[in-house]
Amino acid sequence: MSYSGAVSPLKVSPREAVERDELPTFEFTGAEVVAEIRRLALRFPDQEAECKYVGKDDRPCCIGGRALANLGVPLSLLIQAEGTALDTVMSRLRITATQWQRSWARSTQANQDNGMAWGRAVSTADFYHSGSAVTA
Repeated sequence: MSYSGAVSPLKVSPREAVERDELPTFEFTGAEVVAEIRRLALRFPDQEAECKYVGKDDRPCCIGGRALANLGVPLSLLIQAEGTALDTVMSRLRITATQWQRSWARSTQANQDNGMAWGRAVSTADFYHSGSAVTA
């Protein structure tokens, strides 16, 4: 299936064709994404970042971008995903995750994007997603 002018999976320009099967399948899960975000927040609780997966220095920038890069997602895919919510990126990259994991990741990323330090972004997401938490 080639690009038909609808919303592209990873912001591919209209002249490029991307087959769904060309996107890599990653061997890690949503639980591992949650665990990596938690690890980063524990290690760098006061870290703040721009609302970008990859910074101007071509290094992972935000907590979601850093977590996905640490788990093996190439920076080129993160650059293409710029401006896309973390849960959507996880879906498009075919990362197997529960609805709770996707929602928690999206919330944590949104908290960080709104200026919260990483530790607070995670604790705030935990507070609002405590009902059916599947801790990673």
